[in-house]
Amino acid sequence: MLHKINAILTWLCLNVTVKGTKNDFMEISLKITIQSKLLLLGASIAFCAAIWHLLCIYGGPTWFEFARAPKEVIDSARQGTWLATVGSVCIAALMFTCSLYALSATNVIRQLPLLKTGLIVISSLCLIRGVIVIPYFMQFGFDMWEFIAAIVWFFVGLCYLIGAIERIKNNVRKESNGV
Repeated sequence: MLHKINAILTWLCLNVTVKGTKNDFMEISLKITIQSKLLLLGASIAFCAAIWHLLCIYGGPTWFEFARAPKEVIDSARQGTWLATVGSVCIAALMFTCSLYALSATNVIRQLPLLKTGLIVISSLCLIRGVIVIPYFMQFGFDMWEFIAAIVWFFVGLCYLIGAIERIKNNVRKESNGV
């Protein structure tokens, strides 16, 4: 399974160099660190979650119910008020922004402002989202959906944290080499 995930990430990603061989075939060499792969995986999860939030607008109240949205949001979707739509768009925009910061850190897109800070903030929020489920279970009891969501977002937080650490180490190396 990990081999398949690695192959997909390698196929999707970075630092492509083209080399000519003696048979005049072009060989593509992809070089990407595990930290960058984790960041790209985190970006993919955030991107898919953003799309899911936007699809809930299209799907209506039943989709919001399935997604375990708060009662106020479900009621808003039923009544056709703006809370469900605006809330979903705002959450999707935040998740798209998380994806952009990961893509920036892996050099897929240009460097965004406050990149290291952004990665650390995103990582912290995702890790907190993953851990906050513990008091939730103590108050409301076990919920499989919340448990799975907590694990996924904790994993995404680790992906961003590992990527942020790599980015910080690379900057320290560059500074110490006088680059």
